[in-house]
Amino acid sequence: MTADGSEVIATIERWVAFGGHWTATTQSSERASVALTRCDGGEVVEEFVVTDEQALRWLAQQEWSSAGASSELSAARQDSAR
Repeated sequence: MTADGSEVIATIERWVAFGGHWTATTQSSERASVALTRCDGGEVVEEFVVTDEQALRWLAQQEWSSAGASSELSAARQDSAR
């Protein structure tokens, strides 16, 4: 997915509104790989890389769909603030 921050955010919010889950599979201060998964077993339906600063900030502020990811991206966000 090549999109600006608002498109990435809208895609994730729409996915969650329809019952799906999402998680960051990898992340750093410059990029995050996001997986959109089904609500009934975690099958990955779509995966994309986020590099937009606005979207990375938004992702860092969200509660992650899977445990542990928020602390990892929070650390990445702190690195980018330095």
